[in-house]
Amino acid sequence: LNALSLEEIQTLARKVALCEFRKGELILRQGDAGNSMFFIFEGSLDIQIPKENGKKISVANLWPGDCVGEMSMLTGEPRSADVLAMSDVVLLQVTQDNCKAHC
Repeated sequence: LNALSLEEIQTLARKVALCEFRKGELILRQGDAGNSMFFIFEGSLDIQIPKENGKKISVANLWPGDCVGEMSMLTGEPRSADVLAMSDVVLLQVTQDNCKAHC
């Protein structure tokens, strides 16, 4: 968001969706299409990818101020990992359409 002007941030703020998830909920699934990204407002997320044996391993934890899903939104590639809520979370969702129209 540092690259945006105050006016652009204010315009984008009117277009974001507030999303709430409970602890343990799957927020993003690896392989799904991604046309949005999320900024963590409250809570924490666990990023998981599968090992060769199919079991999931945690590769990162994200906290308020971090974002997730931006690479799929920007490149059009499928989601590269599962994202689970480690606690109850509040996320701000920005869609690809909103970003193109206002960024």
